[in-house]
Amino acid sequence: MIKLPLIAVAVAAMAAAANADAATFYSNTTPTGELGTPGSVSYNFAGPSRTGRVSFELAGYRTLDGVNCCTDTIDVELNGTLLLSASYNLGGGGVNTVYSGSPVVTFYSSGSPAVYNGTANGGLIDITLNGAAFAASNVVKFSYSGSGQGVPDEAFGINRVSAAVPEPAAWTLMIAGFGLVGAASRRRQAIIAA
Repeated sequence: MIKLPLIAVAVAAMAAAANADAATFYSNTTPTGELGTPGSVSYNFAGPSRTGRVSFELAGYRTLDGVNCCTDTIDVELNGTLLLSASYNLGGGGVNTVYSGSPVVTFYSSGSPAVYNGTANGGLIDITLNGAAFAASNVVKFSYSGSGQGVPDEAFGINRVSAAVPEPAAWTLMIAGFGLVGAASRRRQAIIAA
């Protein structure tokens, strides 16, 4: 029979690795303020040549639309590779739609979950994009396109952006956990064979 402590250690190691926080190697917390649509803003930074995540807070001002008569679309690129193309209702109505990418999204307004602050009141959204392939030198670009209604009607902004990669310790714990599970499995097979 497999010893319970060995399995417990393996499960604990894998759980710790899965929950280990990533190491942030770039962070910019200076809000852009209102940027007209269509428009764009880019961030340049050095980084490790590893896969990680880009996180940012998107601000919609007044009537930034999801998919409706006046659809507004955000595209996020890392080093020329599209990570996200989506439309979000941040004050202008419409339907939230992701065209490309797999974002982890949190909508909120004044600290409580909400899709937007109400018609013509804009809104905020927190987005994380996993699977970002970083290089030694990086450019992340946020572009908004749409019907060009102008700043008096709508605008977008980036309140903060960060880039992170998994901690080396997380990989070590994950590998150790898989190793312990494999060892337990081999031991179990040997006991059954005996």
